[in-house]
Amino acid sequence: MEYKDLSGSQGASTLYGPYTLMAYQQEFRKLALAMKRGQPISLGSVPPAPDPTIILPRVTFRNLTKVRLAPTFHQHETSPPLKLAALKLPPEIDVAWMMPKDYRQTGLVVKFDGANAKISVNSLVTIHSDRSIEVSPYRPLCFGL
Repeated sequence: MEYKDLSGSQGASTLYGPYTLMAYQQEFRKLALAMKRGQPISLGSVPPAPDPTIILPRVTFRNLTKVRLAPTFHQHETSPPLKLAALKLPPEIDVAWMMPKDYRQTGLVVKFDGANAKISVNSLVTIHSDRSIEVSPYRPLCFGL
């Protein structure tokens, strides 16, 4: 299963923020050139490891269906949809979504095609092929810790 961060905040799913890829490319390019030329490399400075006590206010959606889904978010099961940024869940992909600040303490109700579930920060919301919803606690692995 592929992973994509569609929340608009790449820092939510990369180890060192939105410039992680460019930093890796820069350093791997230096390493490849040094190896090609048979030259030693300087270790330079190493970025600090992320603080494992920091919990990002995110929810991960796992769409196991074969169709694109568009959830709606509600304060309660019977309340009208909230006007939050539209979220589209591509088929068979995990998507990280940053929980809006106003709802981090209380959580939200997410609805798909008549099914609904209460979600909170650090939830994994799995939408099964039969469109049922399963919510479980989830904290993504931080590699290098």
